[in-house]
Amino acid sequence: MRYHRTDVVERALGVLDQYGLPDLSMRRIAAELGVQPSALYHHFANKQALLAAVADEILARGARPSAGGTWDQQVIGLSRSLRDAMLAYRDGAELISTVNAFGLGSRKPHEGMAEALVDDGFDEAFARTAATTILHFVLGHVSH
Repeated sequence: MRYHRTDVVERALGVLDQYGLPDLSMRRIAAELGVQPSALYHHFANKQALLAAVADEILARGARPSAGGTWDQQVIGLSRSLRDAMLAYRDGAELISTVNAFGLGSRKPHEGMAEALVDDGFDEAFARTAATTILHFVLGHVSH
């Protein structure tokens, strides 16, 4: 059977949820799919690229439509959405924090927070810094 990128990510999510991040390896995912580990490199250049795709999928599944409102209501909503997404999977917070630390994966949570601040009149540089601070707070809080 031929697998697609989405199949690999789906199986990786299952491995993550069942065994945790320390056991999320290319070898284990390949074994779960019944293929050689080298087959996964057809879809992902390396393990970091796979981890970024898994983190992006977790964030995408946890995304909620914007509730609108003031900048602080929007940032609170985005923070809750991020928290809930990370808690939906075993070691989800650790995975997303790691991917974020390496500058990989989606920037949507950060961009959404910064955009809410800019739209309410805050300076763009301040908004980016504030969004980074809030994002790190949420990542740290959920990881703790």
